[in-house]
Amino acid sequence: AESAVESATSEMTTSSAAPNADPAANLIGTGCAAYAEQVPEGPGSVSGMAADPVTVAASNNPMLSTLTQALSGQLNPNVNLVDTLNGAEFTVFAPTNDAFAKIDAATLETLKTDSDLLTNILT
Repeated sequence: AESAVESATSEMTTSSAAPNADPAANLIGTGCAAYAEQVPEGPGSVSGMAADPVTVAASNNPMLSTLTQALSGQLNPNVNLVDTLNGAEFTVFAPTNDAFAKIDAATLETLKTDSDLLTNILT
């Protein structure tokens, strides 16, 4: 069965091999095309995010604020993956705030203190 997080994710793939390619051409996932149309330019746009390191890109997208908190140590101070994610090129399956909202409150509370579980989920 698909988890709540998996059911509402977006994927953005960027490639340094094709610097002039349109990053929006490689979007996969429910809502990605609509988001690209709603935010056609600026730091939170697909093109803007494609030019940034992973966590910077996520922080520029208001739909990914919960993910940004989870990655940066704001959700659990013992889990901070910012340097790891910003240090290389990654394809990210990014759960939106809507996906995190489907997780029950008790589980979210557990993630605030269970560093191993949160790290396991994020990696």
